[in-house]
Amino acid sequence: MYQHYLGVDLHKRRSYVVLMDGQGHISEHRRLSNDAMADYAAQIPEHTLAVVEATGNWSYMYDVLKPHVDEVVLVHPKQVRAIAAAKVKTDKIDATTLAHLARADLLPTAYAPPLAIRQLREMVRHRAKLVRERTRHKNQIHRLLSVYNLHPPCKDVFGKQGRSFLATVRGQLSSVHQQLLDDHLFLIDVLDERIQAINQTITTWVSQDPRARLLITMPGIGEYSAAVIIAEIGDIDRFPDAKHLCSYAGLVPSVRNSDRKVHHGHITKEGSPWLRWIMVSAAQRAPCASPRLGSFFERIAQQHDRKTARVALAPKMLTIVYVMLRRSEPFREMIQPGQLGKPVFSTDPHP
Repeated sequence: MYQHYLGVDLHKRRSYVVLMDGQGHISEHRRLSNDAMADYAAQIPEHTLAVVEATGNWSYMYDVLKPHVDEVVLVHPKQVRAIAAAKVKTDKIDATTLAHLARADLLPTAYAPPLAIRQLREMVRHRAKLVRERTRHKNQIHRLLSVYNLHPPCKDVFGKQGRSFLATVRGQLSSVHQQLLDDHLFLIDVLDERIQAINQTITTWVSQDPRARLLITMPGIGEYSAAVIIAEIGDIDRFPDAKHLCSYAGLVPSVRNSDRKVHHGHITKEGSPWLRWIMVSAAQRAPCASPRLGSFFERIAQQHDRKTARVALAPKMLTIVYVMLRRSEPFREMIQPGQLGKPVFSTDPHP
C-alpha cells in the first residue's frame, strides 16, 4: 500500500529525516530545522507513511506532515527503544530504525488524538496545575500561621470568616511574614479568577458535548471529571473492551507468571496518569451517592482499608464509563428488593 516510509527523529529545534523505499533502500536522509519541515513536507513523494515518536513537540510535526502523506503514525518512544535497542545511537540511526519498523509493520503505535481532543487535554491539565499551585500557596499560609502558633477559628481559612481572621492577626507577624502573607493571598486570588474562568469554559463545553452529559449522570463524576475522562480517552472505539481501557489507565493489577506460579501485585500505573488520577478521585466521592458503588467500597474497605477500596472501585467505575460511552446511555440506579443499587443503562436522558 505504501511505496515510501519516512522516519523522523524529532527534536526541539532540528530533526533528522530518513526516506526509505519498500525494499529498504534509503533514497534521502538529512537534518532539517523544524521551521523548514513545512517546505520539505510539500516535496514528499506520494504513497508515503511517516513515523514520528510521541515526544514533547510531536503535535507540531504531526500537523505539518499530515496533509502531505498518506498517513502519519505516532509511536511510543519507550516501546521503540525496547524493540530497537542499539549500542550505537545517532539521530540518523534512530530515524532509519523508525522507517525500517514501519516497512516491516512492527511499529508500537500510540494514539494520536485529533486537534479538538488535544486542546481539551491542554485545558483540563492546565486547570489541574493551577489548582495545585493554589494549594501550594495555601499551604504556605498555613505554615506561616503555625510559626506563630496561630489557630484559625474556622475550617476554611480562605473563606469570608477566614480572611477576616487573617486580617486581624496580620499585625502579629513580622514585616517579612506580612509581605509573604500578602503575596500568597494575592496569588491565590489571581489563581481563583483564572480557575473560575476555565470552569466556565468547561461548563459550556459539557453542555455541548453529548458524551460529557452522559458521564455526569454517574455518581462521583462532575463537569470537570467528565472533561478529563473524554480528553484522556478520546475515541472510545479504539478500546476493544473495558479491560483494555482499564489497562490504559494503569488500573489493572500487575502479573508475574513463572511456570505454575501466578502473582498479582499492585496496579501497574502504566498509561494515562491523568485518567487514573481522575477515576480514583471520582471513586472517593461516588460511594456517598451510589448504594451499589458504596456497598462495593465498604466490602473492600472491611477486607483491606479505605485507600485500597478506593483504588479497587476506580476500575469498576471506569468499566461502567466504558459501557455508557459505547452504548451512548446514561448511568441509572434502580433499587429493587434483592437488587440494591443494581445499575441499569437507560436511554432516558434525565435518570
